[in-house]
Amino acid sequence: MLFSDAAIFYSEGHYPNHYSERLFSGVRTPVCSPEYAKRFKLDQGIQHLDDVRFIHSGDITAWQRWLYEAQSDTNCALQCDYYSDNRLAMDAAILSMGLALGRLEFMTPQIEQGLLVAPLMSIESGKGYDLVCPKGMEQRTKFQVFAQWVKQQL
Repeated sequence: MLFSDAAIFYSEGHYPNHYSERLFSGVRTPVCSPEYAKRFKLDQGIQHLDDVRFIHSGDITAWQRWLYEAQSDTNCALQCDYYSDNRLAMDAAILSMGLALGRLEFMTPQIEQGLLVAPLMSIESGKGYDLVCPKGMEQRTKFQVFAQWVKQQL
């Protein structure tokens, strides 16, 4: 890990020889257009998941974990579309092309604008956003001022 003063990382939170402070946990939630949610009755629960297209923008295990947590036996690998970029996956969801699993912290503006809905449960991603610095730096005034400012922005 190479940085001089401080950094914010999204990870499981293991930083040997560094001070770290969890700013907030990541949350994964399925999102789609309001029309897609209505067409597949997603507001009624998980019983219609066998009919939806799952949009992947990374490792399929995120969807598998969500389905496990939701107690669904749907196989998301059977009806999926893969996008190499998170932004493309969200655009596909906005265009009613399927159900995307994204990080809630990045989708809130689209949900507030009505472009996306989150009709199903959210889960913790197992990762979070951490403020990290070399051990000992956390005692310095400049780090403490920066850390306080970052927390005020959240």
